[in-house]
Amino acid sequence: MAEKQSDHRMALENKIVNSNLVKSYLGMIAGSSIAIFGLYIAKEIAINGNPATAGIIAALDLGGLVLVAVTNTKSQKKEREKRQETSSAPPSAKG
Repeated sequence: MAEKQSDHRMALENKIVNSNLVKSYLGMIAGSSIAIFGLYIAKEIAINGNPATAGIIAALDLGGLVLVAVTNTKSQKKEREKRQETSSAPPSAKG
């Protein structure tokens, strides 16, 4: 019985990991597509005679990407630290 539970738990964990990988890749594809589109729009605006507006759009586009990357890195670090604390904490004595 314990082996079945262990196998079931491992299968669920594998599904979760694979699902998170797919979400991550889809997010990267979507983010890249949006960024490329934003830069394309900025290029078209610059070509049509308004380089200041194009520069603002390009800066916001790239700044948004950097902000997302930094925020994601910080949240992953916090999650990793939290997981490390819970896994390294000594078991509480119940009495």
